[in-house]
Amino acid sequence: MENHISNNKNIKKIRVCCSGSCCGFGAEKIMDEIEDSLYNDKIKGIEEEIDLDYCGCRGFCAHSPVVEIDDDRYVFDSRPETIVEEIKKGGEDMSGQMFVVERNGDFIYKLDGDFLEDI
Repeated sequence: MENHISNNKNIKKIRVCCSGSCCGFGAEKIMDEIEDSLYNDKIKGIEEEIDLDYCGCRGFCAHSPVVEIDDDRYVFDSRPETIVEEIKKGGEDMSGQMFVVERNGDFIYKLDGDFLEDI
């Protein structure tokens, strides 16, 4: 995979989950489509450079395969034929929602302030 990182601070970070469920539902095809689109310059309308890589589980296994955009936006139930357009749209904003982030093998659970009120 080609590395799309530079010293430019305007970098769009795209991560394709490669955990069990996402792989089983086609994460590799999603990654191939994104890479092909980058290579063929189909991802137009995105100003930033793109940092593309796989990632571990993001905790949304029921919506596999999952693509993470800039740490807090997600494309759920990704399909190769629509993933480029979904990335251009920016994905669903999940900031402040309950989700799991893996850092150095440790899990950090984030809850928004209204979580307990919803129960």
